This record gives sequence, structure tokens and C-alpha cells, in this order.
Amino acid sequence: MKTALAEGDADAALGEAKAGGCTEHQWLQLAQALEAGRPEEAATIYRARIEPMVARTGNRAYDEAAALIARVKALMRRTGREERPTPLGSTPCAPGTRRSAISSRASNAWGERRWSVA
Repeated sequence: MKTALAEGDADAALGEAKAGGCTEHQWLQLAQALEAGRPEEAATIYRARIEPMVARTGNRAYDEAAALIARVKALMRRTGREERPTPLGSTPCAPGTRRSAISSRASNAWGERRWSVA
């Protein structure tokens, strides 16, 4: 997979990654390489990485997940599909929970908030 990416062959790299798997870092590199030519495939890869990032907990993990949510939004906009993906599920979140922390960070990417603080 590394060789295919280094040679600029994102399609071959994707095939190798699906067949043999790769590290999280490699998946992210692959998604980035796919953004130009296959934005929906890149968005799918990014979405699959969001929940595991959030599960790590902590501000850094939440910030990384929010950044991926923003990338997914940009990719979906490019494809003409701007529906809001729900990488954290469709259940509303309460303030003070892990989901509310990432939702709050992602609100800037989506231009909305799922809850407000009084």
C-alpha cells in the first residue's frame, strides 16, 4: 500500500488496503490521496475513523474527530450531497457527555449547535 501511494496510484493503494488492511495513519493518508478523484470513498474512510477517535477521549481526540467531520462535510459538498452525516449516531446528546464535547467542536464545521449552554 505504501508503494502504491508513493507512486501516486491511490486506486491501487485502496485495493491493497481493502485486501490486507493497514494502520490508522495509512488509512488517513489514503483518504487524503483519494480526496481529489474519489471524494465519496475518502469520506467513507474518514467516517470510519471518527468513532474510534472519539472513543480515545480527551481534547486532542475530540479535535481530531471534529477536523475529520469538517473534511467529510467539504467532500460531501463537492459531490453535491450536503446532507449531514451522523458519525456519532442520531441520538441527541446532553451537555457534559463525550458526545456533546465532540458535537460542540464539530458545530463550527456544520454551522449549528445541537445544544446550548444557559
